[in-house]
Amino acid sequence: MMEQMQLEQRLACLEAKEAIRALLGRYQTERSRGVCQGLYDHFWSRREDTSLEVGASGVFQGPRNAAAYYQKDPMPGTFQVYITGEPEIILS
Repeated sequence: MMEQMQLEQRLACLEAKEAIRALLGRYQTERSRGVCQGLYDHFWSRREDTSLEVGASGVFQGPRNAAAYYQKDPMPGTFQVYITGEPEIILS
């Protein structure tokens, strides 16, 4: 019985991690295509402790400030590459 519960917990954990990876992949695809409008609404939670850190652009604390980052479109004629590695996903 205990072994079955452990297997079910491990399976649930693996499924959650895969869902997070898939979400990050969709986000990355849209971001690389230059689609900024709507990214926050589609991919972010509305938690008050939301924050976004974007290199030299700074840290955007709170949902309103994080959403504001995505309101600007990339400059026309520029090529932007967003490189992400495999994130370490830790579930609690």
